Amino acid sequence: EERLFKVWKGLDESQVVVQSLDNPGLLKHERSF
Repeated sequence: EERLFKVWKGLDESQVVVQSLDNPGLLKHERSF
């Protein structure tokens, strides 16, 4: 299975950063409360 996104925690634990491996310049920041 090929992973299209790389996910890691932001500097603060409430922020999750999602990076598209197809387009590394595309970053999506998601708030998890």
